[in-house]
Amino acid sequence: MLDSFNILLVQIAWNEKGGLYWLPVSSQLRVFKQLGRANYIKLPKPGTNPRGVEITKEAMLSLIKDTETRVIPIFWQKQKIEFNPYKRWVDLWREE
Repeated sequence: MLDSFNILLVQIAWNEKGGLYWLPVSSQLRVFKQLGRANYIKLPKPGTNPRGVEITKEAMLSLIKDTETRVIPIFWQKQKIEFNPYKRWVDLWREE
């Protein structure tokens, strides 16, 4: 059952090296035990509408460096795309 809590993390850094990371639950538990709850989980500020808790930067860096973590390095090359949505829709409307 614990296998259902693995994390896939995508790190995008335009024009730099990033990657696709697989963070197994065993690594998550090990780092959680090392850091403790207060240093692993960042709780949302009161009065906000969060989508859940965050994993701290310290915890994420430890997870990425863990021996069981697997990574596919990716060089994210950003290409400039000339795109004018207004012109595109005007052209599409003319076709009809």
